[in-house]
Parts: sequence; structure tokens; C-alpha cells
Amino acid sequence: MTGRWPTATWLVFHSGCDPERGRGPHHIDVNQIRSAWASLAWTARLTHEPWLSVTDWRLVIERVAEDHGESLGS
Repeated sequence: MTGRWPTATWLVFHSGCDPERGRGPHHIDVNQIRSAWASLAWTARLTHEPWLSVTDWRLVIERVAEDHGESLGS
């Protein structure tokens, strides 16, 4: 590897189906991120984490926006 980490993927599970339930510090209940404001609050919280830039968090936020009828366009 050339010093670059692969992109970490956020996974979405029903709590009863999560194979790693209770593991890790960043479990986000879907109800905690359904609104644009909640998504913004979580993004603000996660930007303090040095590893955020090597995750696909941007795609998660884009999906929340699309689910609320917002398009980022091209």
C-alpha cells in the first residue's frame, strides 16, 4: 500500500440484524439522522474525527438529501 487507506464504508442495518451490534463508538440510529438538521448535526459531530475523510460519509449525507427531495445536481 502506498500510504493511502481504502475508503471505509458506513453500513446500515436493522438493529436486530447488525452482526456487530454494540461495537464501535458511532452507531447512529436511523431515526437520529432522518432530517436534514439531524444529518447536519451528525456531520458536525463527526468532522472532529480524523478518520472521517477516509469514509463514505458524504454518500450517506447525499442519500439523506435525496430521500428528502434534494438533489446536489452535477
